[in-house]
This record gives sequence, structure tokens and C-alpha cells, in this order.
Amino acid sequence: MKPVNNIFFIPIGDMLNKSMADYVLVYSPLAESMIILEKDEAKKLHKCLDSRIDDSNTNVEISEIIESLNDYESIETRSDQIRSCKDFVTLYVLPNYACNFSCSYCFAAQGRDKQRLETDKLLSMIEWMLDVNRTSERRIYITFLGGGEPTLSFDVISRGVEYGNQLAKKRGFNIVWSVVTNGSLTTDEMLDFFKRENVIVRYSFEVIPEIQELQRGNFEKVDSSIKLACSKGMHPVIRAMITPMNVNRLTEMVRLIGLNYSGVKLFKIDPITDASFGDNLLKMEEFYRSFNTEYLKAKQLGEELGIEVQCVTERNLNSVISRFCAGEISLNGYGEITACHRISSPKEKGYSDMKYGYVDTEGVHIDENKFLMITADKVDTKSNCKDCFLKYNCAGGCHAQNEQYTKDMQSIVCHYTRELSRKLLFDRVCSQLQEDTGMDIFQLIESKNSK
Repeated sequence: MKPVNNIFFIPIGDMLNKSMADYVLVYSPLAESMIILEKDEAKKLHKCLDSRIDDSNTNVEISEIIESLNDYESIETRSDQIRSCKDFVTLYVLPNYACNFSCSYCFAAQGRDKQRLETDKLLSMIEWMLDVNRTSERRIYITFLGGGEPTLSFDVISRGVEYGNQLAKKRGFNIVWSVVTNGSLTTDEMLDFFKRENVIVRYSFEVIPEIQELQRGNFEKVDSSIKLACSKGMHPVIRAMITPMNVNRLTEMVRLIGLNYSGVKLFKIDPITDASFGDNLLKMEEFYRSFNTEYLKAKQLGEELGIEVQCVTERNLNSVISRFCAGEISLNGYGEITACHRISSPKEKGYSDMKYGYVDTEGVHIDENKFLMITADKVDTKSNCKDCFLKYNCAGGCHAQNEQYTKDMQSIVCHYTRELSRKLLFDRVCSQLQEDTGMDIFQLIESKNSK
């Protein structure tokens, strides 16, 4: 069934041990509402939504369902959408382009150079973010990442954090700080600083020793750093990039985290973006199929061990967006501002298209028209997204990935993103039903059929 009024009809019979079309998950992403119906009920609802039958013939239950699914603002008028640089509450800072690693899948490798961010430019950017006349929001998120390895510029980071916290206190803001590091250079002194200043430390780490050595190296140094952070009572985050070498070992990774890193409560995993997949589409399909299967297993194990396992597909289900990435305030080593931290060096393809501002001795300079041009490509302009139920969650996918992948490759990504999302949505509505009724979905169906 085609969507009606941005309400989508997703077949889920296979998850209930029935034929695919026997049951339908009706999903209204803008209303953040969904319900499971038998196919005949779903057809009747579809006709009502499509105004092909008179409302007087609609029973009370169907009317209530329609009201719930239609209770939303249009994406254009929602207050949580980014329409201007003034709407941003998140700042990404790439303090340098240097790195002591040579990761096999690094998206920033071609941008390496000796350029470093000047501290004064960072402080000016922080002042701009914490301007009470710019935003009414009072919680601001600032993340240091690569680029290169940010802890190579620890002096810049520490000065920025100290200044930012002082300014936030004066102006009534709260800053949520984080640093994304490969973990090989974090010293005891750095960790004490991060703990004292409430900076979340996010480790890029493959967890399994031989995989870390193959894809990144320095397992022992990173392992020791994470253990040291945990011993200080910190809760570091681990993020692993999933490749064909470790895609079937996700539950093993969760077990190792539970065994070795007691403070880690969040484990983020995402498939790599690899243009070489285009050489073998069958291999790419198998990779994404395996990722979906193993992710669900790892997520279940994580729940048992008290570790939240999360991937970008699931994170997107928690948001309503018109564009996969709303654009960013990303400050790089040159003191220039781009709309994507993955395209952050003048040496990288597409850099001039993504750059829309800079910082100098006079302050922050933003080309608002350039920003609006960069972010004009929204989901409603994408014909292949028109009838997709993830239209306002995925919203067309990552621009950087789309630039690298062919149409056939992107089709594979879309298919497996939908499949994983279908399962995650089904699990969510089933959990809610069990919480509300005390019965699982199979008991509810049996109870309904017995009446």
C-alpha cells in the first residue's frame, strides 16, 4: 500500500510467522506513532486516510487511530529543524590534521598536513556558540575530533574547555563536551583533566586485539587507556568501525567490553563507507546482511550486560529530519567553517562546496546564503525517497557516502537500512504493547482471534 499523508504501511507478517502481507505496521514518523494491524484492518484504515469512504462509516477505534497518526506538524513548520546557522547547538572542532595512526578506512587520510587551529580562533568560535542573542537554547554540544588525532593538540583543547566552561557559567549555558580519540596518546594527566571538566572521552577502537592491529594498530596502548579511564570512574564510549573482517564478531566485541571495560556503557558501531564495494556488489550485500543480523544479536547481548549498543540506523529512528545531516558548524585547523566534518580539508574533494565561513581576529564570519544553498538538498527533492517509510528518519542518507557510492551501491545500503529499521520499529511497538498490556504480541493476537 502506498503511503497516505506521510503515513506508511509496512508489511511485517514474516516477523509474526505469517505471510509477509498478513500484518502491517502503520507508521507515522512525523507523529511518532505506530500500530500493528491485520491486513484487512490496514486496508480499511488506508481507505479512510485516503478519503475514499465516508467518515460516518468509520468506527470509533479507527477514528482514534486516524487521529493519533495524523496528529503532527509538517516537517517545514517543526521547531526542531535547522533552518539557519543560528539554530545550531552543536559545534565540531578539528584542531589539527596530524595523526599517529594510518587506519585502513580513514576518510581524512588525504587531508594530512601540519596545519593547527589557533587557540584564539577556537575561543572566538566558542563565544559565538554561547551568544544569548544567537540562540535561546542553553545546552550546547562541543566535540573535538579528527581531522587528525585531537589529543596532539591537547593544549588547544584544554584552553578551549576551560574558557568555554567559564563563559558558559557567566552566560547561563551548559556545555556538553566530548573528544573523539584513537586513545594511544591519552595520558593520565589528560584523563584527569577530562574527568574534572566533564568531557566525555569517545575511543575509536576495534575491541578485538587482532582486528585492532590489522585496522588501526597499538592495541595495548588503547586498551590500557580505556582501562585507566574506567578505573578513574569515567564512562568512556567505544566506537568501532565495522568491516568485512569483524562484521561477524559483534557479539564477541560486546562480551569483551563487558569483561574488560566496566565503565563503558555505550558501544557505537557503524558499517564503513568503502567505495571498493562497488567492485563486488554481492560481497557488499552479504556484508550488510551480516551486519543487520549480527547487530541485533549484539544489541540483545548488550541489554543483558548493561551496555547500550547503537548504530546510525537506530539513532536515526530517534529523530525526525528533512535531511540526513542538517549541515554542521565544523571548525577546522585553518579556522574555516564547513558543513561536514568529513570534508574538512582544502585537500579533500568537495571542500570548496562545503566551506561557508571562517574565523579571524574580528570574529566569526558566516555566509548564510552559502549555508542555505548547501542544505537545500532535502529529502523531498529525492525521487527515490518519496514512498520510503524512512523518509523523515534517514532522509536520503549521508551526503559524503552518497558522493562515493554508485546508484547500485546506494540501492543496497537503502534496502538493508530499511530491513534493519523495519525490525527495530517492530521491536519498539511490541515492547510498548507488552508494557501497556502485560502480554507479548503473540498473546495479544491469540487473545484477539479467540474473541
